[in-house]
Amino acid sequence: MTKATKLSVTKKNNLAYVVIDLPQIGKKQALIEGILSGISHGTELAVVNQTTPTFHKHWIDELRCFSEGEPSKKYPDSVGYEHVGKVIKVGDDAVDLKVGDFIWMDAPHQTISILDIEKTPYLKLSGSGDIKKAAFLALTRVALAAVHDAQPKIGDTFFVSGLGTIGLIVVQLLKLAGVNKIYASDPFELRRNKASEFGAIVINPTKKDAGVFAKKENIMGVDAAIECSGSSKALHDAVKACGIGGRVITVATYRDGASHFFMGEEWHRNRITMISSMSVNGCPHRNYPLWDINRLNKTALELLQSNSIEVESMITQEFPFDKASKAYEFIQRNPDKTLKVVLNYSERTA
Repeated sequence: MTKATKLSVTKKNNLAYVVIDLPQIGKKQALIEGILSGISHGTELAVVNQTTPTFHKHWIDELRCFSEGEPSKKYPDSVGYEHVGKVIKVGDDAVDLKVGDFIWMDAPHQTISILDIEKTPYLKLSGSGDIKKAAFLALTRVALAAVHDAQPKIGDTFFVSGLGTIGLIVVQLLKLAGVNKIYASDPFELRRNKASEFGAIVINPTKKDAGVFAKKENIMGVDAAIECSGSSKALHDAVKACGIGGRVITVATYRDGASHFFMGEEWHRNRITMISSMSVNGCPHRNYPLWDINRLNKTALELLQSNSIEVESMITQEFPFDKASKAYEFIQRNPDKTLKVVLNYSERTA
């Protein structure tokens, strides 16, 4: 029996390692040894900090709504979904895989995992050169779905708020889509500098009114905005930046409620359309069946492999897997110094 170590959130703000025994793999399964996994800063810290809504409310799956009652999520809970590894054992009917293949899979942070080829989203990589790029695959898919929802046209002007990993990928995808001008807002200099490298006009929202700045540059306002930060203040800036009849696409979860988003202002007066972008959790692509989650994943990988978007320079910190708690602590304490933090399974500290 194979032993594996997984990262678990055992209670609020507490990460621990749990050693588990993995069963024998089935015919349509494979054993995957972890190499690298990306931390999804917003989603995973919400689990660590217990701010995910399902910790506090009951999700009625068949009705797709929340209600009061027994919370749907409890500790302990796993974190992570950007896992890159190497195949070390293959079931008889997992004919697409062979020992030595490198893959990306939607799986939590864990030293060794079982891949079920019929249930777990995964993609084969072309080789070891794709490992760091593949740690961005899931968030590239999220960014790609958001850009699809925004429906950019050649010559459009856009506003992007929140320049973490998703926001920076969005900026690059909008450029690929033919957007003429992109205003990008974030309070942290590191992120603004990277967006500037990708061709955006950057704004520090702590120094300027980002929405007003974009409006003064484009009297009609921008055609659309993509909000990636999860801040209701940034959401209000995105709405303010839009012209009459503009569109705002939201990617993040607004865990602070709507404390700084005022629907009686530009939202009401300028007839703004807001679109929630969600490519998972049972939500089909808006162009389904032409586009689905598998096509989004494959397209994301193609964009990464072809270097159509640049991501590796976004890795600002790399921690050994056995120092994962330090990684999460660093992200929380130093948001101004992080773009993407990854966990490396090949490194061990004595």
